[in-house]
Amino acid sequence: MLLAYIIYIVYLLFAIHNLRKAILAWMPIQLFFINPQIALRYNSPAIYLNLAIEMSLLIIYLSKTGVQLRKERFNDSKFLFGSILTVTAVSYFLSLLFSIVSFSSVMMETIRTFLSNFLFLYLFQKALSSKKDVKYVLLCCFSVIVPIFLLGLYESIFRDNPWLDYVYLHSNIEYMRMYYRPPFISGGPWIRYGFVRAYSFFYIHIQYGAICVFLLALLVPYYKLKGLGVNRSWLIASSIMLVTCVLMSNSKTSMVGIIPIIFLVFLNTPPSKRLSYVMPLTIALIAAILLVPGYFDNLFSLVDESIDDGGGSNVQMRKRQLEVALGMFAKSPIFGNGIGSISVLEKFGDNADILGSESVWLKLLPERGILGVFVYIYSLYYMYDRFQLRIPKMILLSFLASLVLMETSTGFMPMSIYGSVLIMLYRSFDSKNFMATSRTDYYNTL
Repeated sequence: MLLAYIIYIVYLLFAIHNLRKAILAWMPIQLFFINPQIALRYNSPAIYLNLAIEMSLLIIYLSKTGVQLRKERFNDSKFLFGSILTVTAVSYFLSLLFSIVSFSSVMMETIRTFLSNFLFLYLFQKALSSKKDVKYVLLCCFSVIVPIFLLGLYESIFRDNPWLDYVYLHSNIEYMRMYYRPPFISGGPWIRYGFVRAYSFFYIHIQYGAICVFLLALLVPYYKLKGLGVNRSWLIASSIMLVTCVLMSNSKTSMVGIIPIIFLVFLNTPPSKRLSYVMPLTIALIAAILLVPGYFDNLFSLVDESIDDGGGSNVQMRKRQLEVALGMFAKSPIFGNGIGSISVLEKFGDNADILGSESVWLKLLPERGILGVFVYIYSLYYMYDRFQLRIPKMILLSFLASLVLMETSTGFMPMSIYGSVLIMLYRSFDSKNFMATSRTDYYNTL
């Protein structure tokens, strides 16, 4: 795709001019290009635009001496996700030894997974060195949220997505990696319960909603953080747009994920003002149920087998997926059958019923076994144990609850996004370089 090369060159020039700002800005800007259909190369090994830019950022970073990095205000803090990287690498290596998939295929997918998950997080943590950096990233987030919202709104109203139409028509459709199909090819947009499932800039509507939940989780704590000088009106407007984006994605995954964040907003509200917030929300919820009752079947279909799946997975389908996943898991329960083994095993018998293996557990059990499950649980515990040293526990628990709910509903979420959110929040509490606010002061404002 020619446009992908142009974007790559422009961002590369930006990075050469100011590497630290290029890394910080990429945190939200990558959301425009996180779609794997936007690539520099489509046949194997595919080179996605976002990964190509992140690799280039790393090369420029490594080309600089320690003195240059300190002069450009990069920090030398220990990598916050280092322990997760280590145990995950061990799990992947052991599953590779017992893999039923070819070594070359597993290695390529493993390398791509590690680069996608950890590379940008490392660079982002090194670049985030002051409260000015935090404010800069937030301003970039505001700038990105607006077009993400507007494109989703346009798609919901006019039932077409001009950006994804362009991506579809100007990319190699032989290697199609996004779920979107232009309405003039598919016959119309994907409708669930009478409403469009908007994609905005993303390759699938689920990712659209989930990432907006993560961004909302990032913004909510800054309502009370002091010393950053963030415009409160921008926070409110961006939060409203993100909630609307979640609704426009029409995804049960993001609807489940936003519940802990709404709970956090309630706790963040002073007790004297909670009733004034709860009453309008309650009235709005009742009105929504009366006016568009079918929309909330998204949530009810997760627990009620009698409700139509609306083009997604209902309870009965997920039970069948679990049965198939357990059968695959039984073939190699300790270390799993290897990364990518689901796509091999589903060709035998009735294993095709696993469909998209729509849960992180349905991917972990067959591919990485008990060890993979242990590593996943350890990773969640580590994130809580490490980040609660600075992030208030209620904020952290709400975020992790949202993450677990969404990954249980669908599968792995992009770690480069939710990890960046955690780094942002971690840097914004109790740091001599930031002085945004302290955990104690934050709690005293609740």
